[in-house]
Amino acid sequence: MRIENGQVELWDLNTAERWWRDRENVLKQHGYKLRPRYRGEWTPSWFATGKDFMSAEDGIRISVLRDATMDATRVSDGSLVMLKKVSNHTSETPIALYFSEPELRQCPENHCVPILDRFPTEAEPSIDIIVMPFLFQLNEPRFESVDQVVDFFEQTLDGLTFMHSKDVAHRDCAFNNIMHDGIQLYPDGVHPAAVGMNPTYTGYARTLRRADVPSIKYYFTDFGLSTHFKHPNQSRLVLGGIAADEDVPELSNTIPYDPFRVDIFTLGNVYKKEFLKCYSNLEFLRLLVKEMTRRNPRKRPTAAEARDRFHFLLHNIPWYKRVWRLQTGRETQWQCTAKDLRFVASYATRKLVRFSCEPEICLSRQSYSLIRREPWVLVTTLMLAISLPACM
Repeated sequence: MRIENGQVELWDLNTAERWWRDRENVLKQHGYKLRPRYRGEWTPSWFATGKDFMSAEDGIRISVLRDATMDATRVSDGSLVMLKKVSNHTSETPIALYFSEPELRQCPENHCVPILDRFPTEAEPSIDIIVMPFLFQLNEPRFESVDQVVDFFEQTLDGLTFMHSKDVAHRDCAFNNIMHDGIQLYPDGVHPAAVGMNPTYTGYARTLRRADVPSIKYYFTDFGLSTHFKHPNQSRLVLGGIAADEDVPELSNTIPYDPFRVDIFTLGNVYKKEFLKCYSNLEFLRLLVKEMTRRNPRKRPTAAEARDRFHFLLHNIPWYKRVWRLQTGRETQWQCTAKDLRFVASYATRKLVRFSCEPEICLSRQSYSLIRREPWVLVTTLMLAISLPACM
């Protein structure tokens, strides 16, 4: 904040914001552009318009607690990216870059956030800036159906199994460190510091439902606490009492523990808190989550075992239960019936739209649209749909 004429100016840049503003030229040299607020020549827009700074696009501040990251625009294609300053004395950058190697990046099971670029800050030799895709919190927008939750479970179990197979323990795969690349859910773009708003901060962002886009990929982020066990004879036990999930029972600064089992508990706790406690028709996953969150680390499954257990449980679930809407335990009978009818109508409408249109996503992943199919494709599709029941 700024103090001017005895007045405290709440709109001024805080210490975290000033750090990024002072690196504007370095970022520009590497092809990245900050928002107007963080440019050297910035003059608050409300000085000319007379509007309240809180309603202006350049009045949005980032928290001083979020000083490590900053959004930016990649000049070459206009796509949003996320910048992060990291110490080059930690294992975060080497581990993130390891999973971004072309050979590993091509593996569909790799759900570690890709590193698009890396460069020094120049003024601080011990600090590097890494560039990642702009990602969203895992529950933005909200989950609506069982199959969307199943997809999240499957991707994260695949990702954790892959990570562990490469001898890396994440050690902090909690809610805030699992994100998705759903920029296509916002066809007209989104403001990076206020996801519910459009890029100009003049209204709400137009948001699609998860069911309206072909796919969403989830990523593990933030390898600040991660450990890579490069040598076969290296001890697989670690020390450390810091983690985002404070429920992990074995965290300790004095008693060594298995970080791979910590990952199992942490991910299982995400499943339990974000899904099983909120929705009543995910009970078929409860046994898996119970096994993953056992207090005795030795009784928890490995990542590969948890994934296999998940597929076994899923195999016994009828398809119609998998595509059904998520139900909360607080619904009355009338609410449940009304929501079920609305879901059926919405599901049928989406299927019809998918028959008549096909999705198109631009290469920069900044837009999504439905393209009308050719009439002959529609006719053929409908004929096949009509003939299928007779063949079964």
